[in-house]
Amino acid sequence: MKKHACFAGILVLVFGLMFVGCDNLNGKPEKWTAVTDFSQLDGTWKGSTRFSISMKELMQESTGMTDAEWEALYQEMFGNDMSITMTMNITETFDSAAKTISLTGTITMTYSGSKVNGVWAEIKNMLTANFEGVEGVTINDANHSITITIPPETMYLNDDDISAALAAGIFINQDGNKIKVSDEMSEELEGILGNDIPEMILIKQ
Repeated sequence: MKKHACFAGILVLVFGLMFVGCDNLNGKPEKWTAVTDFSQLDGTWKGSTRFSISMKELMQESTGMTDAEWEALYQEMFGNDMSITMTMNITETFDSAAKTISLTGTITMTYSGSKVNGVWAEIKNMLTANFEGVEGVTINDANHSITITIPPETMYLNDDDISAALAAGIFINQDGNKIKVSDEMSEELEGILGNDIPEMILIKQ
């Protein structure tokens, strides 16, 4: 149960992050229209992103911790410059006839800061406990990182699932080769993880 719960959480994170939209790539303005039929998403799409968040911000966003609590409990341990850089590479395949979405990819979290060497053993133990039983997890002591390989996973959707996804706001560009989600969904995600998530789209292969 713990394995499935953790994997589900990763999927939620990835599904949101990979669609944080960008209206202009390589200087070409995009014209976006709402996806109204699941078949418009048919095919394989890829995207990648990289962003950093401070340890303080991550803990405050995820737990509601105050500045005073951070200073009293964690500042001495982690310092003021501890940060986590997240790199993600995602491949998604949509099949409207089979009503499926297939997902695979990697997520790497790299810890850095003036005190990372001293606290890495504790961070590593925490990560090991959090991802216990999850396959495809690799910890690299040399660069203080953890990589989660998302194995190929196919999700079957019913009509209600598809309607809900389209109603949430998925947009496709005028050439039919780039997709993103609504600004409202992007803002909701940034509210969870901070405001420095880079803009990103998925590109059709």
